[in-house]
Amino acid sequence: MVERAVYRVVQEALTNATKHAPGAAVTVLLTRSAEQTVVSVVNEPPPAGLLPGVASTGSGLVGLRERVRLAGGALSAGPRGGGFAVTARLPHAAGVASVDADEVVRLVRPESATRLREARRRVRRSLLVAVTAPVVVAGVLSLAYYPFATFDAVLDPANFDRMRIGQHRTELRGLLPDRQVVERPDPADWPLPPGASCEFYTDGNFPLGQAAYRLCFVEGRLLTKNRMSD
Repeated sequence: MVERAVYRVVQEALTNATKHAPGAAVTVLLTRSAEQTVVSVVNEPPPAGLLPGVASTGSGLVGLRERVRLAGGALSAGPRGGGFAVTARLPHAAGVASVDADEVVRLVRPESATRLREARRRVRRSLLVAVTAPVVVAGVLSLAYYPFATFDAVLDPANFDRMRIGQHRTELRGLLPDRQVVERPDPADWPLPPGASCEFYTDGNFPLGQAAYRLCFVEGRLLTKNRMSD
């Protein structure tokens, strides 16, 4: 139950950050002691500000809070420093047996209730979940991070080849992705040309989604274009 709850907390929080704060840095922290696992996902304010017209019903967090509660834990979520933070505390010896089965059926969809009952039986049979959870969560985080890091940031190699030095950025609008890649190269390895501002995009490399292209502009015109592997 703890393993499933941690998975859902990270998944839902990364989804919300991608949707409501595109381009914002996100920190995922997993802390485990003998008694409990604490997972927090914090995103900074989006560089371009909040997206206009993007509204949330909050149903995702409501369902997430209930899942954490059924695992014996507690979830907090809300604004922090202009961004947003989601934190769940999940005790390893959770009182799952105290949750009435009829209450589970009322609070979740029928198909989900069946899976939850099966998860509860597994928790009762063994506490090995607490030992294996960190390994499982590490794999989940790597899989969850890839779509977040590459979302709307993949530059088609053919579009990269079409770009010409001296073109104005407005001419490249149809060739460029909507956002830049999350991971940026070390400035010491790729220093900025004098007076230029650079943008970084990925070619979709799995599983890290690292920067594969660099485009540098001066006064809105393309000064240099680089493949990061060159």
